[in-house]
Amino acid sequence: MSNSGSLGDDRPSEAVLDELLRMFQVDDLTRGADIDLDSPEIEELLSGSTPRPRLTNVDDEHHGPHADDSHAGYRFGPQDVNDEKSAGEGSASERSERDQQQSSERSERDQAESAAERQRVFIDDDSKLGEIVGSAEAARATGIEPKLRQRRAAVHKARGRKRLRWVVAVFAVLILVVAGLAVLGSSVFSIETVSVSDAVYSRDELQPIIDDLTGEPTLRADTGGFEERIERIPWVEEARVDTKFPDSASIEIRERVPAATFQGGDSRFRVIDSEGRVLDLVDGQPVDFMLVRSENPPSPEAGEFAPAGFVAAAAMARALTPSVRPITEVIDVANDGSDVRLALTGGTEVRLGSGDDLVDKLARLETVIDMDTDRLPARIDVSTDKVTVQETASG
Repeated sequence: MSNSGSLGDDRPSEAVLDELLRMFQVDDLTRGADIDLDSPEIEELLSGSTPRPRLTNVDDEHHGPHADDSHAGYRFGPQDVNDEKSAGEGSASERSERDQQQSSERSERDQAESAAERQRVFIDDDSKLGEIVGSAEAARATGIEPKLRQRRAAVHKARGRKRLRWVVAVFAVLILVVAGLAVLGSSVFSIETVSVSDAVYSRDELQPIIDDLTGEPTLRADTGGFEERIERIPWVEEARVDTKFPDSASIEIRERVPAATFQGGDSRFRVIDSEGRVLDLVDGQPVDFMLVRSENPPSPEAGEFAPAGFVAAAAMARALTPSVRPITEVIDVANDGSDVRLALTGGTEVRLGSGDDLVDKLARLETVIDMDTDRLPARIDVSTDKVTVQETASG
């Protein structure tokens, strides 16, 4: 083997090393030292008995004669090994320089393409903010965008269907509620029976109201309106009307308590309570109530109030004690309440004065009556703290 152009006395030439590196796919020439030159395969290659592999450009098969000459695209053929060996040391140096030059040109070309790629921009028409994207992103987006649009449209459709289902469900519930209320409020469920409690004196006047309440829809009956009508009855102090599904109603009332009666200027008798409210008008005298007299009696209608004197007389009638009440026949009053007197059996007259402090005055009267129940004086005056008794009547 010639020593010219060799790397040393015991080393093969650069051309041989270059071929060896290509065969073992070693990219760095400095790694040639790692090859075992004493192996049988190297000895056989160096002796020239093994045919040289032929380099075939893979790109030429597919891309024509102008493909890249880089060794990365070659493959070896057995008939080219000897030809390559005959090229000598000079051809190996030239190829190395050419490879370096091509590698540098490819690097510069890649850098130029990368710079141009960065300068090239695309504007996404579908972006709400007018975003600017690079060509690589635009290339990827070109394939992704239709799928995104389809996915977005599917999501919108799903939301629309879900919203439509909710609207239909709510509308159906409303229809059912309205239909149910219409049925419940119809005459199908109406009041057929009405029960009345605590009505003694007002039964006759309640009957027209009971008739009107019968037949009303159970759930739509105006109970408040019926209560107002009932409370306008003079005898009624308070009323309560309730309905019970499906077909009944109840009326509970509290009546006023009658206290006395008096004959009005029209000769009709009025029944009044302790507040002087006229509860009823009757033609004859009611014997169950204390009689009140006046020189000029008024003629109020039922539901109206009598003058102050009659209010005091009614309060007196309610306050009479068990020992005084049986012997009291009449309560005489002035219309304005300035003078109240009791007419007892046997002609005894009790003067009470005004309608104030009636309870204290009755207590004084009780003291006089307890002293002698068989023989009462003709006149007793309890209008003041000092009780006076007159045995004989005077004018």
